[in-house]
Amino acid sequence: MTALQRITLLALLAACERRRPLRAAPPDATVRVEAVAAPLVPDAPAPTLACVADVAVVEGPPCVTNDDCPSRLCFNSNLEAQYSRALRDCADARQWRAGRRLGTCVVDACARDADCPAGQRCGSAQMVSFPQRTCLPTGCRTPGICTAHGRVGQCFPYLAGRPCEHGGWACSFPDDECSPVEVARRCRPVNGRVAYCIPVRGTFRCVSEAP
Repeated sequence: MTALQRITLLALLAACERRRPLRAAPPDATVRVEAVAAPLVPDAPAPTLACVADVAVVEGPPCVTNDDCPSRLCFNSNLEAQYSRALRDCADARQWRAGRRLGTCVVDACARDADCPAGQRCGSAQMVSFPQRTCLPTGCRTPGICTAHGRVGQCFPYLAGRPCEHGGWACSFPDDECSPVEVARRCRPVNGRVAYCIPVRGTFRCVSEAP
């Protein structure tokens, strides 16, 4: 590990310890917002899992375009520009950037859940602030796990919510304020602020972006 990588890792761990959501959103994140009745909770706390503390950085073979890469993704100047805000403002994305050179293929840390250690699943690139599939902590794996106080829920994936927070999987219950997968129960914007359906204290709630 280079000195720059060590410095970046220390900064990441400090950021995760503080659990303070940062302001810049991953530029590739597609925010799907539809008008529904789910209420907005402006001051809800951040999810427990707000940072990716162990970013697996593997540098791939040289490339110029995506066609040169087995993963079909080349980390070139165009991709760096697309992620520029996240690479600047998100600690995990900065760690990811510090471990690679331009003109190299992106190598996913996992391809399936079986590639990840216990308690983690293989997340998509849309779940994190850098362009790579990586293992993420998970709150559930099967629907049978999602049972609480007589309620039976389902284990659903959700994309990254507020800026620099990662997505994952969590239990969704019929009486949650919103749903990460049901169109009729998506969050609506309020006062010009986007709301994300993310797990907070065991249930999915509409939480606004950081001001």
